[in-house]
Amino acid sequence: MDRKLLNRLKFHLERAISGSAEEDDWDKIVASLDSLLLQAPDADTREVARLLQLAAPSLRSWCLPSDYGRLVKELGESTRRPAPAVRVEPSIEERAAALVRGRALLVLGGDRRHEHQRKLQELLELSEALWPATKEDAPDVHSFEPLIARADVAAVVLLIRWSRHAFGQAAELCDKHSKPLVRVEAGYNVAQIARALVEQASFRLGR
Repeated sequence: MDRKLLNRLKFHLERAISGSAEEDDWDKIVASLDSLLLQAPDADTREVARLLQLAAPSLRSWCLPSDYGRLVKELGESTRRPAPAVRVEPSIEERAAALVRGRALLVLGGDRRHEHQRKLQELLELSEALWPATKEDAPDVHSFEPLIARADVAAVVLLIRWSRHAFGQAAELCDKHSKPLVRVEAGYNVAQIARALVEQASFRLGR
């Protein structure tokens, strides 16, 4: 349950207990109560959630429940307990970086753009992003065999527009040098390349 909301409810309840509550305090008590009761309690707020359920009819009538002292005490303890950590799922770039971090990536095809090349290297934490100039009308994959064969090259990324002419050759050379071949079907920003790496090469690059 939201610790800030619990603390707000406690503050206005204490004003009601002291006899200094105004209409606005009771409005905020009821609003906070209603919001909290819609939330699922965690392990540290189950007891306060139970007490709020019991106190709800009285509080909604602008009256203090008979066990208001226990409720305020539990609200205070709940707000002092740290909220449970929220698990943040890694981004697709972070997942791909875990596969190729510290190694090089070879990109074949498309229009080489230095900004995309730089972002690819930075976001995937590569030692180098290799993106040689290629000719779509007359691709010669074999000329890039020395790059494919490099020990530090983790994978070869083949952009789909170019692969119509070169996929067979690229697949053959990648098999020859035991490198995963990853096809990117549309566009070539970092997120798309990262997703293709994760979806197509995790089983080969997983550590």
